[in-house]
Amino acid sequence: AGTARAGGARRTGNDPPCGAGDSAAVAPAEKPAAPVAAEGRVHTVAELPDDIRRQLPAIAVGGSIYSAEAANRFLIINGQIFHEKDKLGPELVLEQIKLKAAVLRFKGYRYEITY
Repeated sequence: AGTARAGGARRTGNDPPCGAGDSAAVAPAEKPAAPVAAEGRVHTVAELPDDIRRQLPAIAVGGSIYSAEAANRFLIINGQIFHEKDKLGPELVLEQIKLKAAVLRFKGYRYEITY
């Protein structure tokens, strides 16, 4: 005699304890997923979700200076000078200045603009 198992099978003394190896075992709760590939992937504006795209602030790049040294790079955006890691507005950060593009982060999504 043994104990009943799921599916009507009986447990023997050699079976693992209840839950171990059972496909019906419940996995621990996972954290909710962050925006898709927010930390790594850089999206184009067109790839951003519609609701995020609609919320993007208007950005007009008036000029840029690129240097091999990040401290010497800047963009003129909407008439103001910004450096890498500067906050351009609520939830909008200038992450990286490239030769002819910039990487921004808005609400957890990284995206690139070209100029």
